[in-house]
Amino acid sequence: MPAPGLLRWAEWEDQYIVYHQDSGDTHQLNGLAAHALMNLPERGLPSSDLTTMVAGSLGLEADDVLHSALDRALADLRRIGLVVSTSIPSNQ
Repeated sequence: MPAPGLLRWAEWEDQYIVYHQDSGDTHQLNGLAAHALMNLPERGLPSSDLTTMVAGSLGLEADDVLHSALDRALADLRRIGLVVSTSIPSNQ
């Protein structure tokens, strides 16, 4: 689930800047990470559902390559404190 606190967004071409008000940190995200964070509801959801949602928002195929890339993006988001949990079971 996303970290608690207000996120402020700015977008330039295919890069996103997100400011996390609670931590005071600003992060630059690529499109995949940004769309993952934007589509992740507060309660979380199965990773395969997130893959489908992100694929739809980016016009991509929801395949194993995208699923793996999203897993890496979520791990990075967790590392920088924008996601507090990515241990949501897959329903594949």
